[in-house]
Amino acid sequence: VMYSMSTNKGVKWQSQIMLSNNDRQDSEFPVADFSGTSTDSLAIVWRDSTINNWDIVMAVTYDGGKTWQPSKTIAGGSQSQHDSYTIVDKNGRFHVLYDEYVGMGTGVRLMYGYSDDVGKTWQGFKAVSDTSVWSRLPKGAYDYTNDIVWLSWKDERDFDHQTGNRQADIVVKKITDGGKTWWP
Repeated sequence: VMYSMSTNKGVKWQSQIMLSNNDRQDSEFPVADFSGTSTDSLAIVWRDSTINNWDIVMAVTYDGGKTWQPSKTIAGGSQSQHDSYTIVDKNGRFHVLYDEYVGMGTGVRLMYGYSDDVGKTWQGFKAVSDTSVWSRLPKGAYDYTNDIVWLSWKDERDFDHQTGNRQADIVVKKITDGGKTWWP
């Protein structure tokens, strides 16, 4: 995962900085959101391969992208984590949503967590989707004026490969109180 920035609307770009480890493992699908923050603290999340799994990794900058702290795993373990999404709100809270494979053939759940100290510590990641349903591909948006975090994902409760029924739904939830309550 590489990062570069421009201070003149893309006319000239600074040298790339490697955010992921150069460990010959795959680092994929980086996502950044700088729209909500009013500080120079920014975050980028991605999935990073381990020997048998995928983990969610984050890199943080406190100076608007000039220098970056070493990347660190924020969600990992025996399950496989994929497809992360991050939003930084105007209060400086980092919101992260990712999908986690529960087990082969048993489901994929969406996990959510947040950090109020620029990613140093996390308020436990918890399942926010039905754990018996394949819930994948999280996306989000931030309404700065109303301080609302919008999160959405693909819900595959009606998706059946055996019968050819490939229906899926999009679930949208909003957070109006920093992550304590989710509204349908």
